[in-house]
Amino acid sequence: LTLRPGVRFERQRLVGSEVPVICHEGDSVPGAGDGPGAGVPCEFTFDNNWGPRLGATYDIKGDGKSKLYASWGRFYAKIPNDLAARALSADAGVTRADYFDAALTRPIPNGTLAGGQTVHLVLAGVGAAHIDPDAKSTYQDEIVAGFEVEALPNVNLGVRYINRKFGRVLEDIGN
Repeated sequence: LTLRPGVRFERQRLVGSEVPVICHEGDSVPGAGDGPGAGVPCEFTFDNNWGPRLGATYDIKGDGKSKLYASWGRFYAKIPNDLAARALSADAGVTRADYFDAALTRPIPNGTLAGGQTVHLVLAGVGAAHIDPDAKSTYQDEIVAGFEVEALPNVNLGVRYINRKFGRVLEDIGN
């Protein structure tokens, strides 16, 4: 998924799932599921992801065989796959499952005391993921500068400087 102005992500109910729709009209924050209105698909929009670029190249000798160049740009990243799959979708995953046998054919039901525990199946991704309404997309700024010259036909020599800095990182956190 490439982020562009107005890109929208939706979190919806799994087909055939008993998991209810997790957002409601009037939620306090996206994904809270605490609004008084009807159940609706969750959505969150990342706006204002403008990636400006600026660059210049100068032919030092004026013969088309040398160049001095520099550029600056802002680049937005895709949503990390683990974040998109877990927090921005309703894909349920198994965090833990215990079994009576090594072949994993006889699951231990929750409520059964085994191994000193009564909880044997723990799912993730079935509840609401709270999304900070002020969340913004990951971006990095990049500066590239260099010099290049044609030393022989089909042989170029050059020096290049690259500086990349993350301005912001979007990631999920656990409680």
